[in-house]
Amino acid sequence: MLWVQSPPEELKEVLPLAVDRLSHLAGIIVEGNSAIEFLKPDIVIFVSGRQGRALKKSAERVLETADIILYQDEPSTKLPAKAKRFKVAFTPTAEFDECMDYVQKLLK
Repeated sequence: MLWVQSPPEELKEVLPLAVDRLSHLAGIIVEGNSAIEFLKPDIVIFVSGRQGRALKKSAERVLETADIILYQDEPSTKLPAKAKRFKVAFTPTAEFDECMDYVQKLLK
């Protein structure tokens, strides 16, 4: 695990360095909206907040690139047609298992 903390104007330089340090691994999970703007991820998973809350501008941009959307409450914003949606809860569900199967399929 690496924790990258950087001013937004330096992310373009810092993130590729961090990912390169982990390049020997089979997979890397990167959390954060800003990272998506500077990296070329294989899969983008968007976690939707509670209904009624406005999205940050960076979240709106990431949402457009999402392959998977995880939500607890039905999202109040228009979702991209290409994204597969999965309702999640705090306890394991069959839908969570289906989502993980879908992630594995995308990685093949």
